[in-house]
Amino acid sequence: MAAGVSVADLEGPISEASTDTLVAAAETKAADRAGAVTEILSPLAGTVVPLADVPDPVFSKGTMGPGVAVLPSGDTAYAPGSGVVVAVPPSGHAFGLVLDGGIEVLIHIGIDTVALKGEGFDVKVTKGQKVSAGTALVTFDRRVIEAAGYPLVTPIVVLNGKKFGSVEPTAHGTVAAGASLLAVTAAPAPAEAAL
Repeated sequence: MAAGVSVADLEGPISEASTDTLVAAAETKAADRAGAVTEILSPLAGTVVPLADVPDPVFSKGTMGPGVAVLPSGDTAYAPGSGVVVAVPPSGHAFGLVLDGGIEVLIHIGIDTVALKGEGFDVKVTKGQKVSAGTALVTFDRRVIEAAGYPLVTPIVVLNGKKFGSVEPTAHGTVAAGASLLAVTAAPAPAEAAL
C-alpha cells in the first residue's frame, strides 16, 4: 500500500470473493521471488513524463506511489502485464490492476477526467476480469478530454511500491505501448533470526 491506499479500495471494498481469491493468489506468487525483477509494460504509446511533472500534487508528490506518466499519442490503454482488474470506476477514467506477483498498478487516464463522468471513455474490461499483457482496458476520445480542458498526461503508479525493493523507470522519451516502462524489484527476504 502507498499512503494507505490499496488498489482494491479505489472503488470501495471488494465484495466479490472471486476477486479476493484472485488477488490473494497473485500476492502469494510474489512470496518466493525475493530480489526478482518484474517488468511493467507501458499501457500507452506516447512520451514518458516524470511523475514530478504531472499537474496534480497527488501524483507529482508521490502520494499514490512511485511510477511515471505517459503523455499518450494514441487513444487506447492496455494492461501492463498479466493479472486481475480490481477497480474500474463508472467514469472509466482509471483502472486498478493486481499483476501476477502482487504488484498493484493504477492507470489514471488524464488529470481530473473523473469530472467527465464517463463521457469519452469506452471501457473494455470489468472488475474481477483476468487480463494478459496487451489486453485493451479502455479507448478514450482525446478530443472530448482536450475540449473539456483536462490534461491527457496519464500517471502509471505502483500503489504498493513500499512492499518492493525498488520501482524504477526503464523508459525515457518516446515509448511504445507494450514496451518496458518500469522495473519493480522484489524486496529481499528478511534475514533469518540467528539460532
